[in-house]
Amino acid sequence: MCKRMPKRIKKNFRKILMARRAVLFAFVLVAVVSVLTPHIFKGHVIGSFSIPEDYEQSVIIFVESVFIFLIYRIYRRKINSLFAEREQIENELKNSYEHIGRINNERKLLKDFMSICQVFPGKEVEKVSYAKLLSYLFVSVAKSKEGLVRFIDIRSGKTLKELYYPSGDSGAMNFKLSNLAVANGNLEHATNREDINVIESYYQESPIKCVLCFKSGRNEYDKSLLRLLLTHIHLLFLASFSRSALR
Repeated sequence: MCKRMPKRIKKNFRKILMARRAVLFAFVLVAVVSVLTPHIFKGHVIGSFSIPEDYEQSVIIFVESVFIFLIYRIYRRKINSLFAEREQIENELKNSYEHIGRINNERKLLKDFMSICQVFPGKEVEKVSYAKLLSYLFVSVAKSKEGLVRFIDIRSGKTLKELYYPSGDSGAMNFKLSNLAVANGNLEHATNREDINVIESYYQESPIKCVLCFKSGRNEYDKSLLRLLLTHIHLLFLASFSRSALR
């Protein structure tokens, strides 16, 4: 789509240029006729009816004026339409470049995120890795300064683990999250506060659910990317939890 945009802008520019040339030609033509009117129209006699020279020239000038007015109206309508078309093209081009920039940022974010996952799990790096993952998750994607990730065993309704951002700040958000509501998939009514977003990971093939909670803000966030990154954290926890259970 982006490759076609410059051609569309050039085509629009040519249309505007042609419209201006056409109206300029019409104005020049009218100007020439106006100058020649006293020399061409000197009165006529139609049968027994005589048209005086002054009246004939006045009628011609009136017709020319009406012609100029109509040409100008058509020109303004066409120019307004072409400029509206150009504005639409420029907005599409801007949105396309913004989309490309957003995709590139997401690719970089995923690359950085996965680079952390490569050194995880491992007891000596587990805490540091989780802290880095949560930093990417909340600051870069959720656009939030605080939040938590909770892992819930839906069979027993118990919380297996909670990860806080900032690290260890368990009471900063001051809200209640219902494990039962999460287990039943009722995320909209899982908290006692309307300004808390609750998002679950894509992975649903485990009795252990993973949800992300953070405060709603003015900044928009990419929910699909947020769920994708949360799913990675979910799978990493499941791998670590399985190894712990086998020991």
